[in-house]
Amino acid sequence: MRKKASFSFEIKKEISNQVKKKKEITTFINGVIYSNSILKNNFYILNFKNKQALDIILKLLSKAQIKYEFENNLIKISTKDLELNFDSYYENYLTFFFSGIFFGSGSLNLSVGSFHLEFSSRYYEILMQIQKKLNEYDFNFKLLKRNQKYTLYIKKQEQILDFLAAINAKEAWSLVQQQKIDKDMNNASNRINNLDFKNEKKVTKASSELIKKINFILNKKLNYFFNEKEMLFLQEKLQNKNASLARMCEIMQKKHNLEITKSGLNHYVRKVNKIYKENKKARL
Repeated sequence: MRKKASFSFEIKKEISNQVKKKKEITTFINGVIYSNSILKNNFYILNFKNKQALDIILKLLSKAQIKYEFENNLIKISTKDLELNFDSYYENYLTFFFSGIFFGSGSLNLSVGSFHLEFSSRYYEILMQIQKKLNEYDFNFKLLKRNQKYTLYIKKQEQILDFLAAINAKEAWSLVQQQKIDKDMNNASNRINNLDFKNEKKVTKASSELIKKINFILNKKLNYFFNEKEMLFLQEKLQNKNASLARMCEIMQKKHNLEITKSGLNHYVRKVNKIYKENKKARL
């Protein structure tokens, strides 16, 4: 498992690399200011403990020709040089605005069995605006106060996946999706393990019959009756002799990226039974 900070920063690097044009940068920086800055003496003051994050923001400010001062590892932007207007033009640049918010103070934790995405601000009113805007898109961020800061967070996997898609964090999305699949598969496996003895016996008997028929088909070189997907199922079934059809659906999706329903696999099983029956009789 990756550490929270390093994984969160990988996301920040990925989303910042997509910020190219001046309007995109300006919108991104607005998001960063909303979630990271302190307003003092008509300056937005940004403080990044991560030097790489600091360097990224400095480069973006220079590229967009946004004036700033830099001293003691703090970035100071005059309110005269960068106007914040929450509703003026973000509608066409929401990806970059949301990305900036996450870059400013966001983190994503993928602990075993738990998911948690959050970002924070020192200003309640600002975070309320951000929450309202985010939840217009059904992210359902919740608000809490912690350590003199206000934090927005989500824990549901689907909402985290939707947010990562919204900020175009493709690599992070893929990792979270895979962890979700693994978690779902583990849950499914646990449910199978908790079946009562009667159902286990029934599944085992059906699997044993199917394995016998698959071996017959392969030994008699009857592969030509089956297409590529069907053959993959037959091979996987031989390696997972006691797996139910529901479990086989998950295996096919994970190992071969094939979305096959239980009904679809039932069709494969019926075909195995048909080919076995026809050829068994022919060889008597």
